Amino acid sequence: MSKAADVQLQVPQDGFAVRGMRIMGGYIILKRADPGALFELYTMEGAFTTRVPADVEQVTLTGPSGPWFAGETVTLTVDHTAEALWSPPKLRVWLRPLGVPEFTELASQIDRALSSVIAELKDVMSY
Repeated sequence: MSKAADVQLQVPQDGFAVRGMRIMGGYIILKRADPGALFELYTMEGAFTTRVPADVEQVTLTGPSGPWFAGETVTLTVDHTAEALWSPPKLRVWLRPLGVPEFTELASQIDRALSSVIAELKDVMSY
């Protein structure tokens, strides 16, 4: 029969709440509300072992504030960041005039531009 013991985990004080805990294979597995981590491992003595990062991507679209008028050119910038080597997102742009229920897909140069950048990165990293 095993004894119960108090264990003080060395959890970072970064504001992410604990969402779940499991004990498995001599480790304490801790799930916290950290969007950048899947889970953290601790020893049975409470010492931090490792953090398993989440594969996080962020796509941000920026452009001028409105109103936008028909016939004017509107420049939009797409920023895609990822923590690991990534493939370009398949972006599609749809617009509709005010008061019209149907959307129209715009021909987009975004996928081609990102694909060429990725090809260049792969060439550089293969050396």
